[in-house]
Formats: sequence, C-alpha cells, structure tokens
Amino acid sequence: MPRSAASQRLETAAAQLEQAAGLLGESGTLSSEDREAYLESAHYVRLVAGPGGWRRLQASGGSSGPTKNMALTLDKNLKGALVAASEEFETPLSQVVAEGFQAVLNGTWTPPRVPRNLNAELATLNVRVDKGLADQVQALAVELQERLGYRVNQSRIAVSYLAWDLGVEQPGVGEDVLYLALPKPLAEYLESRAASEGVTLREVAEDGIRALLDGSWSPEFTERPRTASGTYKAQYASGPNGEVERAGMSIRVDGELLDSLREWVARMAQDVDFPMHPGKVVRRILTDRLGDPAA
Repeated sequence: MPRSAASQRLETAAAQLEQAAGLLGESGTLSSEDREAYLESAHYVRLVAGPGGWRRLQASGGSSGPTKNMALTLDKNLKGALVAASEEFETPLSQVVAEGFQAVLNGTWTPPRVPRNLNAELATLNVRVDKGLADQVQALAVELQERLGYRVNQSRIAVSYLAWDLGVEQPGVGEDVLYLALPKPLAEYLESRAASEGVTLREVAEDGIRALLDGSWSPEFTERPRTASGTYKAQYASGPNGEVERAGMSIRVDGELLDSLREWVARMAQDVDFPMHPGKVVRRILTDRLGDPAA
C-alpha cells in the first residue's frame, strides 16, 4: 500500500493502543506493568509510522533495559511547538529527552529556573525513557535543587531540555539571547548570506522585529504543510540515521525589543490553532530577508 496509507494505519493503531491502556488501566483490567507495555508499544508503532521510521527505530533503540512512560505537563502551545520541531528534524522526542538526561548526569547541561505560569493552558506530552536513566536523574535532581536553589525534577528537566535542544523558547525562561535550532543547511545559508551582504543576523532580526511591531511588515503565519499521514512535510533531506541534521544559532537581541516580541507572540498564539513562539517569528524574518534555499 502507499506509504501515506500505511502511516495512517500505524498512527491509528498507536492511538488505539494508548486508548486501550487508559481505559483498561482505569478499570483495573491491566496491571501497571501491562499498561506501561501498551504505551511502549504505541510509542514504537508511532516511531515506525514517521518518515525514515525503521532507521529512527534502530537509532533510538539503544536502551537494553526496561523503559518507563513519562507524562509531562506543559504549556499547550509549547507542546505543539516541540512536536512540530521533532517532526521537522525527524527526531523522536523520547530520544531528545534521553540525551538531555545524559547531559545532566554528565554535568554538561544545567536545567534553568522555570517560573510558574498560573494562566497557561496545560497539555500532556508522553515520552518513554530508559528507567535506569530516569532513576539516576531523579536521584540527582534532589542534589541539583539544593545546589541551584530552585525546583528541579525529572519532568522539568525533560521539558526544559526539549525546549532548549529543539530551539523553542520556554515561557518565562528566555533572556536577551534567542536560541534557534535550524536545519543545518538553512543555518549555514543564512550565516553566509548575511556575511555576503555585510550585515549581522542580529541586525536583520531586530529590523524585522521593529517592522513587525510597528505594522510596516505584516507576514501571514500559517502551519507548515502536512503529508496525507498527518506529519509535517520535510523541507530538508534527512541523514543516514533518518534525522534532519540541526544546528544551533544564538542571536542576542535588544532586551526591550525581545520582550515586546514575546508579548506579540503571546497574543498571536491565542488567535491561531498552530504553535507560535519567538524563534518561529525570527526564523521567518531571517528567511524573508535573506532567503530560504528550500523555498
């Protein structure tokens, strides 16, 4: 059958497994261990359903021990942006969380302070991670919380690392530096094009933000096109392991200007049915002014 039809059936199967896990778990028909097995099966079915599914399954199958499901509670708009980013880079969210947990254990990444947003509309994001790895992080979280002086736990680490690694600003965490995660070919193109025009990415970004705020530039923001199976259409070719190689880009922006952009994005997010975040707007500014090789 066509790939899109096969993907749709696999996605339906994954959703049915998750629904069964919830209903049978609530009724007491399933033990907690069996419920976890249902959720784990759904995770891998969904992994295979995506682009480069078999390669991604092999790449993410590094855990030889038991896994656990983590139900992460986070801002609904943030969840949508993370899912969109993972689909663009063809990288499973569970894999990114595992990388984040390992980075915390290695001491190469520190979770930021995340203020509570009592007005946020919340959603749940399910990821699966190696149980042994998660247990190590939970034990370390107690020590980190005492040392850092703010609340740290597995869930906060997972959400914060997802946001940082995938270039989606977490509400209340941003400073004067905007961190973007872009397909590597696009990042290299933008840097080269800016250099050839004798401008910096900061100058391009700030000019675009000012134009957006004063109304002299009014771009139409839409959701990226999706395939028949419901996933985002790939704009850049994936590598041998089925992922789109990504590159980080840090752009320091005037603090007041960036705060105004964040306020604009927050208002915009209430009026659209797809995820919005500052990085998405700045990416649009850069590609609008410097071009996009995949356009």
